Amino acid sequence: MYSKYQTMFHRVPKWSLLVFAVVLPAVTGIIFDLPRVVLGTTFLFVAASFASNPIVDFFHRLKIIPNQVTLSGLLFSIASALLFAGGHVAEGGFACWLTGLLDLWDGLLARKHNLTTKFGGFLDSVLDRIADGFIFSGIAFHMFMTGSPVGGGLALYGLVTALVVSYSRAKAETQIRLCEVGFLGGRPERIFLLCYFGLIGHLQFGLGLICLFQTVTIIRRIVFTYRALSDEDADSVHRFEPVSKSRSETEGSSVEFARVEKAIQEE
Repeated sequence: MYSKYQTMFHRVPKWSLLVFAVVLPAVTGIIFDLPRVVLGTTFLFVAASFASNPIVDFFHRLKIIPNQVTLSGLLFSIASALLFAGGHVAEGGFACWLTGLLDLWDGLLARKHNLTTKFGGFLDSVLDRIADGFIFSGIAFHMFMTGSPVGGGLALYGLVTALVVSYSRAKAETQIRLCEVGFLGGRPERIFLLCYFGLIGHLQFGLGLICLFQTVTIIRRIVFTYRALSDEDADSVHRFEPVSKSRSETEGSSVEFARVEKAIQEE
């Protein structure tokens, strides 16, 4: 899911990314009067994001495998959920940020050091969904307990739509070749918004943006899939229709599984 951002960032001058990464936290800290420890920790996480390649090389030297990094991300998502639920929003945001970094590093470690496995991709996809569930549930609990039913409702809606964002692409790609349309509704965007608006104390506004982006992403994928299927002729629409029943069941299920697996991993 992060590979498309890596490709995009390679096309942008590194100095401009560095300036943005430094200026955004600094300006945010001044405007919202963030404590120094929060601002310092933010810069530390930004530095870790830019040092991803040396970090995964270090993991490799320690014989750490991608699945271990993936499991660590799940543990930090649980910690994030507990911190959010306990009212420690800034700390929950940092733990959520670390979850996102580990989600970035497991894939980078696998690709860079030729450690990619089908099970690893499957495990990453499943644990990402569980991690989202923990984080949004923790936020919802915090919102309801602090007398903010709107915020709690947004967190629950964000959880549901986060799952549907992934599922809509996976299901669409069992019928059409690709369904990569969206509108800032992927996991990297929601992690960033939760972290950023959690740190500046406007978590409910961040939840609103997440819900908006994910809803638009789902609608765009529904419309895109409808149009793609409408434009296909009868042969392409029924390309999984069997020559014989047993052959169809074998080939159709394997093709569908491969497409679903790929779509969920990249979401």
